[in-house]
Amino acid sequence: MTGTDFGAFSYISSLINYALMVVGLVAMAVFIFGFYKIFVSDGEEGIQDAKKIVIGATIALAIIGLARFITRFAFSIFETSAE
Repeated sequence: MTGTDFGAFSYISSLINYALMVVGLVAMAVFIFGFYKIFVSDGEEGIQDAKKIVIGATIALAIIGLARFITRFAFSIFETSAE
């Protein structure tokens, strides 16, 4: 591969990592909002809704972490096979 191909891999890898970082920050904000809602809710129904938010945000954070691992692994394979 030429030097421009490594630049393209690097650019795409950085772009995916930044996108995952932004989505992760949004999921973390939703996670914090869910706990805030648990603490300020009055009834049992509000607590159950907040628990659903927290569980959903936790699942989203797990998926985002897994996606970040998979993309790093895939790009490391592509970069080492290109050498």
